[in-house]
Amino acid sequence: MSRALTPRVRSVLGTPHGRRFSHTPAPPPARRLTEAERLAREKALLEQMRDNPWVARRIREGELPAWMRATPTRVEFPEVPARPRPGTRRRRRLRVPVPAPVLDTLGYALAVAAGALAHHLGTLLGHLG
Repeated sequence: MSRALTPRVRSVLGTPHGRRFSHTPAPPPARRLTEAERLAREKALLEQMRDNPWVARRIREGELPAWMRATPTRVEFPEVPARPRPGTRRRRRLRVPVPAPVLDTLGYALAVAAGALAHHLGTLLGHLG
């Protein structure tokens, strides 16, 4: 495979950073419609949707008054905390505090017993082999 670059690739790589590729221009900002243009556009769209029953009613009777468009306010009730059902509470386990020297002594005794067991098993297996 040849590593030679074509003249087109060489010209792209030779241009300064940020100018290597062409950028598409941004679209012009949208123009805001005037009130007359907005009403004309709305009327044309309503005419296209004449077979829709909601649109037909709006064309026939006009827009709803503001008091009918307003959403009713919801009544907020205070939140009542749920009571636990009887019998579902777990009984707390009593935990007896054990002093640290007792735990150290028990750990040491366990380590000695495990070491003695390992020593006896090692000698037993050594004699069998």
